[in-house]
Amino acid sequence: MALFGKKKHDEDKHSEPDAITARRDAAMQNAQEVMNRGPAADELERAQQYWANKPAVPGAPDMSAMLERAKQMGGPGMAPTDAGAPGSPTWIDAVLHPQSDFMRQCTCDQCGGPKKLPSASAYIYCDYCSALVDYDLRVAIRSTDTITDRTAYAATFNGIGARSRDAKAAGDRQAYAGVRREFWDAWLTYTPSAASHRAGDPNYREAYINFMTAGNVVTDLDPSYQATEEQVKQAVMSLHRNGMMIEPDSLWPVLDAYIHQRELATGLLKAAGIPDQDPDHASEAVRQRISMSAMAQGWLTSLSPEAGEELLTRTGLQGEYKKIEPVADGVIRHCGKCGQEFASLPGAKTAICNSCGHQLDVGAAEWPCNGCGGLMTMPSGATETTCPYCKQLVSRAGR
Repeated sequence: MALFGKKKHDEDKHSEPDAITARRDAAMQNAQEVMNRGPAADELERAQQYWANKPAVPGAPDMSAMLERAKQMGGPGMAPTDAGAPGSPTWIDAVLHPQSDFMRQCTCDQCGGPKKLPSASAYIYCDYCSALVDYDLRVAIRSTDTITDRTAYAATFNGIGARSRDAKAAGDRQAYAGVRREFWDAWLTYTPSAASHRAGDPNYREAYINFMTAGNVVTDLDPSYQATEEQVKQAVMSLHRNGMMIEPDSLWPVLDAYIHQRELATGLLKAAGIPDQDPDHASEAVRQRISMSAMAQGWLTSLSPEAGEELLTRTGLQGEYKKIEPVADGVIRHCGKCGQEFASLPGAKTAICNSCGHQLDVGAAEWPCNGCGGLMTMPSGATETTCPYCKQLVSRAGR
């Protein structure tokens, strides 16, 4: 019995790192779910009861504290207990910008056009040439408010996460690609405001999913990249907390590790030609902003206002906002795909419809439907389209 007991003890010692890793990852996944989507009252109570009886995992987030934090933030069926506390939605708004009727101020690096019209999502497209010019973290954080079925949301991403880890551990590229396709398709479905509103165009949506999936396969299954993932995890495990808040000085090594990981990923993706598959043809600066936004979004809720400001500054996400004002020289046009009205600026060549996400040819005059007489702006590059009002085929040549 003594020998058996000793062998069992040794086995437990050897398996301990794997057990800790699994529990740590589970804690972090649940914490992110709670903090990002906002739990329903009954979900929060069940989660609190579950974690109250679990032993602490060295280096892992304190789930009990984080769930209590989520309770303070509020969620469906719950009123925030301290809406102005650090980490609360109102505090995040204050760090990013105090009001929702402001838009990010930016200029297109391709045509030089200033952004004048508000964007329908966190992806900001040029009003003149429709190039992707910036990404608005403020809008991305607000996107979780639009999730209607949070139970389905949680079940979907928990299931995808488990299968993704299994495929990655097995090094199965085909299986991993399939699961990542599911992930990006679900992400576009559940958080449309954080994604590009161009995803309303089926061709763009498919191209985007292919682009993101290909990038995941190149980076996530690369041994050198996996080593940086471990470095990020180790940095996260070394975080110091003061109650429910992260001590900023312990977060900066996490940021440094993430930046190093991002630099390695950039090289791997370029070598594989992945940027050429980007349906937005975004610059590296914009892609970096999107990547840094995803990183910052996960930590802002655990930082003081001052530390939150510093995180935004260090990641290059701090920007200027201006109040949304009516554009005096805007011309009302009609989307040739969905029929919705949109504003176009003088001198613009192409624009993205905020309603359906299709790219439209605003450099040409609107075309009338021979059936119902409705006016429409033709999709870019299209010689014909189906009238969004009466469904009759409209052709440029048939005008």
